[in-house]
Amino acid sequence: MKINFQYGLREEGMILANPSALSSRYVPRRLPHREPQIERLASLFPELPKAPFFRVVQLIGPTGTGKTSTSLFFARSVEQQSENVSTIYVNLKSLRSRDADGFPWIVYTSILSQLGAKPSRSLSAAEVFMKVVGELSRRQKKLHLVIVDEADELTGPRSLQGGQIVYNLTRLPELGVSNVAGVIFIARNDDWARGLAPEEKSSLGALVVRFPPYTLSQLVDILLYRASEALASPEALPEPVAEYIAEITVDMFERDVRKALDVLLYSALIADKEGSDKITRLHVTRALAEIMGRSYLDDDAAKMLGRTERIVLAAALRAAGSSDTIYVSEQRVLEEAQAICERLGIPPLGRREIATALQRLHDLGYIKVSGPLKIFVNLVAGENVEELLLGNTLRKARGSYNR
Repeated sequence: MKINFQYGLREEGMILANPSALSSRYVPRRLPHREPQIERLASLFPELPKAPFFRVVQLIGPTGTGKTSTSLFFARSVEQQSENVSTIYVNLKSLRSRDADGFPWIVYTSILSQLGAKPSRSLSAAEVFMKVVGELSRRQKKLHLVIVDEADELTGPRSLQGGQIVYNLTRLPELGVSNVAGVIFIARNDDWARGLAPEEKSSLGALVVRFPPYTLSQLVDILLYRASEALASPEALPEPVAEYIAEITVDMFERDVRKALDVLLYSALIADKEGSDKITRLHVTRALAEIMGRSYLDDDAAKMLGRTERIVLAAALRAAGSSDTIYVSEQRVLEEAQAICERLGIPPLGRREIATALQRLHDLGYIKVSGPLKIFVNLVAGENVEELLLGNTLRKARGSYNR
């Protein structure tokens, strides 16, 4: 047996053939359900890769809606048309500085380093920016496209102190720079621009490409497509399991496709470690428990729970096990709890008792309550979970635990 030391997996017969295809940094060969945004972006830069007319474009949408991937996909397609096109990509969140005055210096330094130059520590932010202008002007044979990701970081004092980043980048043509096709700002919502100074907001313009959240069916399509690039076999991710991951993403991660891909990656790693030839719902549930910091329910954890909490948790697990969705309702938990009480020969629980127990279990992290209709059990339990929760201690005198 061979060992892949990079991932700690078996090379022979492993599910995960290309893990990088599930990375948030990976730009696939196509972007399902983002074709309209790609076309709109291309229509805003019709001259590329030839002599461009400088434009400033904003990509606006919630986290995990494909904004970064779309911008890089578009940039890559332009670069493939001409070797003279070069992309400058800056992620402001990764460059975040506690020193507001130093933030512009860091941003300009990042751009300058991508142009192959090294700034001096003795230079101010304004001086580094002028070096950027000079370096761009010197590289006339290259056409540049600047992408500024996480532009929300520019809102507030960071944009106003020591450089006025938005203003400077959007006024490059006025400084004699003719070989920059434009600047693409990526932000989560329109609010980011409201914190800019008036002159910055004016230079930003109003060209916006919007990215709505993915629907459930779109997430399924994306998962199946990315799985086709990442997994050794199409059968390794059954469609019902992809639907399960998509449901988790909609209900727990606000439709963030990056989280969906993380869950798929983790599930594949677990399946591979077990030598399975496909990913199952159990692998996904275990992956989700790991991602959310949960583990198997063990005896020590069970001992921390009172009688009512044990009954309600057992009821939630039973309800979840018989449900076709990733969540259950409070009513279903109540019905299962009453059935357990009847089987144990103890008085039925009231709604208030169950609601209190659910809140306690939510606080402990065993479940996630999102209203009476959506209760998710983010706990992985072994086969003998009912014995663990409702075993010998609970079957003794009814007054053994305080309710």
